[in-house]
Amino acid sequence: MKQNGWIDLHVHTAASDGTMTPSETVRHAKQLGLAAIAITDHDTAAGVAEARRAGEQYDVEVVGGIELSSEYRGFKLHVLGYFIDPEAPALEEFRRWAAGARGARNERIVAMLAEDGYDISMQALREAYPNAVIGRPHMAEYLMKQGAVPSVKEAFDTLFGDGCKYYLPKPRLPLDRAQATILGAGGVPVLAHPLIHGYPIGEVRTIAAVAADLGFVGLEAFYSEYTPEQTKLALELAAENGLLPTGGSDFHGTRKPHIEMGTGMGNLHIPYEVLEQLKQERDRMFEPAQEPVEEETLTLDELCRKLCAAADRLTAAKDELNELDRRSGDGDHGTTMEKIADAIRFAVDNSWEWHTVGELMGAVASNIMMIRGGMGGRLWYAFFDGMARSMPNGLGLSDRGIRRLFAAGVNAVTDVTPAQVGGRTLLDALIPAVNAMQDVDGSAVILASAAAAAEAGARATAQQLPMYGAARRFGDLCLGVCDPGAVSMARFFAGLSEG
Repeated sequence: MKQNGWIDLHVHTAASDGTMTPSETVRHAKQLGLAAIAITDHDTAAGVAEARRAGEQYDVEVVGGIELSSEYRGFKLHVLGYFIDPEAPALEEFRRWAAGARGARNERIVAMLAEDGYDISMQALREAYPNAVIGRPHMAEYLMKQGAVPSVKEAFDTLFGDGCKYYLPKPRLPLDRAQATILGAGGVPVLAHPLIHGYPIGEVRTIAAVAADLGFVGLEAFYSEYTPEQTKLALELAAENGLLPTGGSDFHGTRKPHIEMGTGMGNLHIPYEVLEQLKQERDRMFEPAQEPVEEETLTLDELCRKLCAAADRLTAAKDELNELDRRSGDGDHGTTMEKIADAIRFAVDNSWEWHTVGELMGAVASNIMMIRGGMGGRLWYAFFDGMARSMPNGLGLSDRGIRRLFAAGVNAVTDVTPAQVGGRTLLDALIPAVNAMQDVDGSAVILASAAAAAEAGARATAQQLPMYGAARRFGDLCLGVCDPGAVSMARFFAGLSEG
């Protein structure tokens, strides 16, 4: 393979919405004299293996990649991943999620079109594009061939574009989950063409800074549709945030006839040095660990089972918790906890939405956020959100990982409330539970110790006066009655231990 010359790190094939097969794409790169290309199909790595074989045949270096649809606080984004393993479990989990979400969206769009008289069906699309990941470009091209619209552009302008009748939002991964997916596949994450969306420059700067904080490696600074001013600004954003400047054409074959591989719209000449820098960063990121790998003592499947057992415990305690709350509060704490239990189960059941410990906890947090549960709901949201942020890439938990996970949950809760042990809150059970984890080993022993400490902490609240929130108005009436928040946390840990 050449170790110099021009490259293109943003190329699509017929595996997504390009018009050339992976082999044809590599042959075209050879004809253009390119030294290397990256295959970055939308939400799939299905074309990488074929492209690599063609690369050996045509003496073109092929980088396995992907382009994930992402978002940050409502801003639509794309994330490029380079050097990925197409068979990585993390990518397989993403494929399951993406296929389910994309399939449901496609079915709805096609059904709406058919209802309005357009001659189109999912079966017809699959027959017309048997090896593609079906999307709006295929629908637009199919309708054009049927004579329903004069061009693909017209279809997007009048049917599928934002604000049009048949537009439905595309399912997108949050930015941190996109990064985690790429890292989980052994890849290097890069923020794609952040300046083409028309977002205010202040927002783009924020997005670039967040990406850098998350661990992104690069920012696409050389791009076909950038103006010279945008290229200059993109290079500045990369430098400001310590990101490598990368680049590519976003080649799609005849679907974007104005963009040529390697040169874009005549404005691109990306040197091999850009790829070399990415390789060096990849080697740095994935160099062999210097310390022994910790033994995983709690798998993701086991954690799911334990969370469901904890949810069952909370549901079973509904009447008990409501009664405690009637004697020291508003009488609805058990009802709130039942909703939180449902939120936990819903996250576990929808396994296509996550594939790491962090993503699972994030899914629970997102579900809890939708519940109107007063201060209790806010604290449980903080608990799970803190755990989600502590382990974004974990596929299981070591003993230390279990301790770190729950310690992060405690820290997140204490960030939103001044309460501590002795204040008659859920922290009277949570903090002792996490402290009890520190000096024991083995997931079963760790969780059993935590459950016992949580129960003791909850019982101790019967001798405490409320110091926070609306419960303070009950004063001495709370004596002899355990705090419902602490009891619910104790029931939660009991379920984790038993599950």
